[in-house]
Amino acid sequence: MPIFRKEKVITGPQYGVFDAKYLGGHSAYPKQKECKLHVYPTHVEIPEMMLKIPYEQIENVQTMTQEKLTATRLLLLGIFAFAAKKKKEYLVITYRDVAGIVQNPVFDVKKLDEAQPAIYHAKLAATKPTAPTPMTQPPVVKEKEIVREVVMISCAYCGSLMPQTSTFCPNCGARRK
Repeated sequence: MPIFRKEKVITGPQYGVFDAKYLGGHSAYPKQKECKLHVYPTHVEIPEMMLKIPYEQIENVQTMTQEKLTATRLLLLGIFAFAAKKKKEYLVITYRDVAGIVQNPVFDVKKLDEAQPAIYHAKLAATKPTAPTPMTQPPVVKEKEIVREVVMISCAYCGSLMPQTSTFCPNCGARRK
């Protein structure tokens, strides 16, 4: 009689699902909203915003306190910039969208200490290492030295030596005879 066993099939995110609140920073989503960050092997997904960010497009994943966000918070958070509490850390994912526009969505993640490393490690695992490109050497310009004999003759007027091919003496300027 055959033996059957059950296997657990993982269909959801392999790196985790994290409860968060979107605060702003994305051109297409001006309003704050509660959401979940799904960290998959190939991308980060926020289903509530219908947003899927492939790791190839992510330029940076970092945590920032509001004090660090102060310089850019009006750009990132808009009018919500001053509503957030100070000394709180936020997750900022910097990426280029399909139009090539840099987006900086800011999230208040409940388990930030787990979410940021999960996204970082998933990005590393998804990114294929590129072979180092060899340094191209600048073209070498070789100088060619031509050696030829020049017969020197003396000037009939001043006596200094001048090349036989000269028409005038380089010393006195007299015409060669």
